[in-house]
Amino acid sequence: MPQVQYRLLGSEKENWVDFQGSQLTFEHLEPGRYTLELKTMSQVGTNHSGARYSFIVSKPWYLLPSSVAIFAVLLVGSIVLLIAWRSKIVVKTNLRLRRLINLKTQQLRHQSQLLVSSNMQLRKQAQTRRILVGERVIKAKLNLDGLKDYLHKSDQKNTPALDYAEQALEPLEQILSLYDNKTPECTVFDGQVVSSVVKAVVKGWQQEADKVGITLLVEDSSQGCLVKVKHFNLDMILNTLMASALIRSDANQIIHLSAKLDDGRLLIAIEDTGEGISEDEIQAFEAQEFGRVGYESQFTLSDTSLSAIAQMAEQSGGHFDFHYNQLIHRTRLSISWPVEACTPSTNIDEGACIVDTPASQQETHNINKQVNNDVQNDWLDKVYQLVEKHYPDPDFSTCHAAKMLFISERSLQRKFKSLSGGSFMDYVTKVRLEKACELLISGEKISDTAFETGFNDPSYFSQRFKHYFGLSPSKFIENSIE
Repeated sequence: MPQVQYRLLGSEKENWVDFQGSQLTFEHLEPGRYTLELKTMSQVGTNHSGARYSFIVSKPWYLLPSSVAIFAVLLVGSIVLLIAWRSKIVVKTNLRLRRLINLKTQQLRHQSQLLVSSNMQLRKQAQTRRILVGERVIKAKLNLDGLKDYLHKSDQKNTPALDYAEQALEPLEQILSLYDNKTPECTVFDGQVVSSVVKAVVKGWQQEADKVGITLLVEDSSQGCLVKVKHFNLDMILNTLMASALIRSDANQIIHLSAKLDDGRLLIAIEDTGEGISEDEIQAFEAQEFGRVGYESQFTLSDTSLSAIAQMAEQSGGHFDFHYNQLIHRTRLSISWPVEACTPSTNIDEGACIVDTPASQQETHNINKQVNNDVQNDWLDKVYQLVEKHYPDPDFSTCHAAKMLFISERSLQRKFKSLSGGSFMDYVTKVRLEKACELLISGEKISDTAFETGFNDPSYFSQRFKHYFGLSPSKFIENSIE
């Protein structure tokens, strides 16, 4: 029986192949033109040419130029639609935020109008009360002047009644000078007036301090001195000092207000350990102080800047000074006035505030107390520096700090709490978390930040961070990025 052979021209292999079976199949042919040739071979070895079949294998549809063009158009269209959809979402979000901002702005504007009207009403009430009190004081002074003249005319010059009348006239004249702000002449106030203003200001701010957990400590030794001022605005100055200290302070901190004699001057100072004074505020004060910029003599009652306090002090004839320790965030603002040592007062002991006399027991006590305060402040500064150096150490604790300070652990806890108002480890945790904020803002990872600030466990760090700041570290990073 003759043998059939075939070959496919146009493929990789064009040699003759024996045909076996009843069906011939070619797989995986590339697109192109092919020719199939068949021949038979007899038993004696002769070849007989057979049929030739030519065919073409076309490209698949997805490789056609039209299909590629359609795919490109669909891709570009999808991208355009995606951008349009995203833009639409962004526009809607911006519109919603704009409406929300406008609503909040209107609410704030309405609240500000209410505050302005309320402040106007309060000012009118204060002005009315001021006028009424001034009229009553003037009438009382006139009556006492009449009584004094009557006693003089009735030959009762050396009677106790005349002495009492003169003693009653002195505080009335001081109160009347409160209402006379136009006279450039100096006004003399005794320490009882200063103490009354200090007590009134502290009493007025006590409720606000209690709301935020701030302790107000007052040391007043101004009674028994005569203070010479140009313009009596001590109440305004003290209110501004107290407001600035409360703005800087946080919960569980202490604000210390003192009024005392210091080197022949009345010194009123306020100290706090809050967030401190910004560099911009210090530069603005220095520019004003050294005459690099001009400034208006008018300022608002809500202005608590150093420049405003310095202007108030200058108006009253006092000297303003401040000290800011950036390492421990301790701020001290002070204003001093000259003590009128030559004018005796009938309401105080003779020579109680004469600068040239020997120091009294009270003054000696105040000096000793000041020295003790300086020693305590130095010790607290040393503790703050110790924490600043060792807070990255996770093993740093009250026990380690006590050994470094050569005191017992209990003494450290008790002394630190009495001076700062909080526990030692709470302060260490506060320092660690504040340093963690700086690292997170600079781009550090949460786990790396936890280890670098003295926390062994990142989950515990996240828990303490959220408890202290009110949001988790990841949320804090998102807000800082936004």
